[in-house]
Amino acid sequence: DMQNPIDIVEKSEYYEVSDDTKMQALFDLLEESRSSAEPIFAHVHLLVTHGEKFVPSIRHFSVNLKQTDTWMPEFYDDAILSFDNQVRKLYAFLEQYGMDEDTIVVISSDHGKKFTILDSIPLMICFPHSDFVGRLDAPTQAIDIAPTILEYIGTSVPNWMEGQSLLHAI
Repeated sequence: DMQNPIDIVEKSEYYEVSDDTKMQALFDLLEESRSSAEPIFAHVHLLVTHGEKFVPSIRHFSVNLKQTDTWMPEFYDDAILSFDNQVRKLYAFLEQYGMDEDTIVVISSDHGKKFTILDSIPLMICFPHSDFVGRLDAPTQAIDIAPTILEYIGTSVPNWMEGQSLLHAI
């Protein structure tokens, strides 16, 4: 059974689950899946960079500061460092267990800083074997992620699916 993801995000207890706890659950799932030939899909929504106030696990820019206002740049920068550290731990795990050559990692955001919808947001898709390395300067959308992955794994994109594969745009 799958819960409605919007309901999960809107409930305050979801925010009480730390990013470290979410990542450990992912590592546990990946470790369990190693004995299976079946592919798995995992979507982990890290919240350290969600504002207006931040609780970063790494305090570099905000060391010795108190968060007295919203969107304090030092705390936001540390939240980004904390997010980067989670990604670093993910890649270390994948490499340690030899999963880095058969795993697709997608890093994206649902909105820009201060919840803006007008700014560009990150979208990075890391394919095994460094396939399709490059940078797109053309605008993309979140709806392009699924068609891109489906084409990469050799599966037809359903007619009902919007978006386009980004594989040939690089």
